[in-house]
Amino acid sequence: MEIKNCTKCEGGDTWKPARAHHCTECGFCVFKMDHHCPWINNCVGQRNYKYFCQFVIYILLSSAYLSILMFLSFYNLLTAEKTKIHMNRPGYPIAFIMCIIAFVEGILFAFFTYEILTEQFESVDENQSYIDQLKKQYGRQGELYENAQSYFGMDSMWWLIPTHPELRINYLERVWPKKAVQRMIQMDKFDLQEEHSDPDKKQFAEEQRHARFEKKIVWGILILSLLFWFFFLQELLSSQFESNIVRPKKSKWSPHDY
Repeated sequence: MEIKNCTKCEGGDTWKPARAHHCTECGFCVFKMDHHCPWINNCVGQRNYKYFCQFVIYILLSSAYLSILMFLSFYNLLTAEKTKIHMNRPGYPIAFIMCIIAFVEGILFAFFTYEILTEQFESVDENQSYIDQLKKQYGRQGELYENAQSYFGMDSMWWLIPTHPELRINYLERVWPKKAVQRMIQMDKFDLQEEHSDPDKKQFAEEQRHARFEKKIVWGILILSLLFWFFFLQELLSSQFESNIVRPKKSKWSPHDY
């Protein structure tokens, strides 16, 4: 395997893996770089690919939820007789216009993030980042689940939770031209023998240590939230229920009583 150094990084003698790309805006090389995202003001690579996809998924769900709420609000305001009293309030026209803007914005962001998400899933399936697509090259070909583990972590149960992923990063992963990949697809042969930069799994153990620490924090927050709900909110709701019990009304004071 040819060893290359990045001349653009500071010092000019930094080792550059085959699947790394130098970002001019960040000023350093990023492994499996997809693109430089202005939303997060950072490059999207293998180490933060899970967080970027979560970011897009959460925006997609929030935008769809916003659009549904606005649609239901319009439907209730235009059909229900009891809610038409709101139309006579002074701030109703401005609120109605802002709701229309929020509805359109939710639809646009939902469609936009859906397109981004489909592109990212195609990149994971083909193990080809946007930079690789421009260079017409591919990474090691494998099953979708295997490729997803290399991007989102070996702990698939935590893919949608923002914790540190258990990544098995191979900085010695090679790139393959499109013709070679097509030939491998025809021959149904993807068992490529490649060197691994972490044969004794020391780096993977460090990734697991960080991931398990953050998972313990998530479990602790979840348990504390359940205890808070069980002890504090239950007492608060029960006290409010007792205060709403019907009591005998006291007679009003009258000057004839004295």
